[in-house]
Amino acid sequence: MFRGPQFPNPKSVVVIDDSALCRRVAATGLVRAGYKVSEAGTAEEAWLTIARELPAFVICDLMLGDKGSGMDVMTSIATMKNRPYCVAVTAMLNTTIESEALNAGFDIFFYKPYSIQFLVEIFAQTAFYPKRSLE
Repeated sequence: MFRGPQFPNPKSVVVIDDSALCRRVAATGLVRAGYKVSEAGTAEEAWLTIARELPAFVICDLMLGDKGSGMDVMTSIATMKNRPYCVAVTAMLNTTIESEALNAGFDIFFYKPYSIQFLVEIFAQTAFYPKRSLE
């Protein structure tokens, strides 16, 4: 059975959002569900955290204010040999943003607010499916 790439901690997540409150809400729910969570508020901080932590999952807001974008983060993640499962989130209602995010390499897309419980269920299932390859 395919289990996907190996990560130092298969229950690790990096939450990327320019809103400290949004990061904290997501992190609290994920920690309660048994995940190790790191946070980042900018695209640069996100990439440094991802490179250091090598998480199994990334939740990334697409709009990071004047501090980069989720698409910038995904561009960096796409270069990784064993890239994490990537979730794009946004509060921006736009008819093309979902397809743009998925075409950029995100594995799944949610509008804010999103359900942490639903996300945890998706994370639990991803170990059984191969990661998308951008190569």
